[in-house]
Order: sequence, then structure tokens, then C-alpha cells
Amino acid sequence: MKNFIKLSKFIIVCALAFQLAGCLTVIKKVDKVLTFRNYELYESNVEYSMFDSNDNVRISFTQGKLDVRVADNNQWLQFGRETGSTFFPLKKISITEFNKDIEPFKEFIRWANKTYQEREETKLSINELPYGYIVVNETNTLEPLLIFGGKADLFYPPKLMALNKENVLRILVTSYSIKNNINAGSD
Repeated sequence: MKNFIKLSKFIIVCALAFQLAGCLTVIKKVDKVLTFRNYELYESNVEYSMFDSNDNVRISFTQGKLDVRVADNNQWLQFGRETGSTFFPLKKISITEFNKDIEPFKEFIRWANKTYQEREETKLSINELPYGYIVVNETNTLEPLLIFGGKADLFYPPKLMALNKENVLRILVTSYSIKNNINAGSD
């Protein structure tokens, strides 16, 4: 009889555990519906630094990591940084227009591979392109940086974030990886 009671308790505990796991899945789905999210959010390995445009230098000694959003329907992905209620995005990358949408990142890599003098001579023409980013040579290090960001709210200056060449390459590698996984899943 004792064994039967122990077995019954074990079965009840297991059943409750399985229900709780299912409950968490339901809670996540309800949260997505209520917040109108049509994507999954993941942390990427792309690191950024905060940037001071007045001094033209990175001001954070520790780097944060960008998030990557992947659409539920696998039609797009987007890198950016969520800070509270504000999302500072990079350009959305559509799977159907993939080559066109990753061109700004490729353009930055081509520019960053030039000598400092060549970068200085061509940065204005790069910054005039309709990408929504600017490229700079950092004041102290002369390292090429891709700058993005935006205004979080009315009372604070815009937040600017810098990506170096290595991290823009990570964006490209991660984007290709996600695209290939999506394409492999649709076959």
C-alpha cells in the first residue's frame, strides 16, 4: 500500500510538472498576442559600443550585444538594441530582398578595408547614401566605425551606437546563417 501511495504521488507530481511546462508555453503565446509581436527575439554575438558624436569616440568600455528579431513567418530579420521601451534598429533585412538589404553592411566593409586616407576622402559620399547610418574614423584609434541609433525620448540626446568592422562582419555571417536556416526549413 505504501508503494502505491508513493507511486500515486510521483505520478501526480509528474502530471503537474508537464502541465506547468505547457502552461508556460501558453503564457508566452498569449504575451505575444497581447503585445502584437510578430517575431522572436534572440541575443546575437554582435557587440556594440556607445558613441559620442561630439568627440567622435566610443565612450563605453564594456560592449553590449545586439538583439536580432526574426519574423514568425520567416520573411525578415532585424538587428538592433532594445533599451526599455525603445528599440534602436538597424535596417530590416528581408529574405526576399536579401542581397539588396545587406548591401549597406557590405558597403561599410569595402570602405573599412581602405586605407585611412582613402576612408577620409570617401566617407562623405558613403554617408550620403540612403542607408540611415554614418561611417566615421574614430578620433583616437582611426578605426572605421558604423554608427546608428536614434532618439529615445524628448528630454535626452539621441543614443548613438558604434559597430566596428569585426561586428559588421558578424552581422553578415549571422544574417546568411539565418537565411540559410530559413531556406533549408522551407525545402
